[in-house]
Amino acid sequence: MYSEGVPQMDRREKAIREWFAALTERRYDDLGEQLTDDAVMELVPFHEDEINAHTTIRYEDPLRGRHTIVELYRQSAHIFDELAFTMREFHMVEGGLSAIVEYTSKGVATPTKKEFNGRYIAVFSFEDGRIALWREYHDPTRFPEAFNAGPA
Repeated sequence: MYSEGVPQMDRREKAIREWFAALTERRYDDLGEQLTDDAVMELVPFHEDEINAHTTIRYEDPLRGRHTIVELYRQSAHIFDELAFTMREFHMVEGGLSAIVEYTSKGVATPTKKEFNGRYIAVFSFEDGRIALWREYHDPTRFPEAFNAGPA
């Protein structure tokens, strides 16, 4: 839980930093602590079929609810031997209800053992210092490059 004395902006950036740390360290129970109960996640331009091929959780675009978002990550963790996220830039939007975040990921695809490198920009919206919306924009060619059979 967040302390009452911590400014909202600090709590929001901390929520995002904690989110990426929990993803990297595969602490899935901790992911939910950073989300509102009715959080929404959108992965643009992925669509349902691409994600549903790798998880037993049915991905609907957008994905709704803290429990469903956490379970998607828990059930799809096996597709990467490792996957580390690094936040590069944090830009609070005027008014403090949203932030634009630039981040990267680096990992190894389990089935092919190929390196995966992602670059992202995301819009985060907050309620009471927790993530209410995570809308991620990324290069859609990176995933197939790492997961399709063939030379690395």
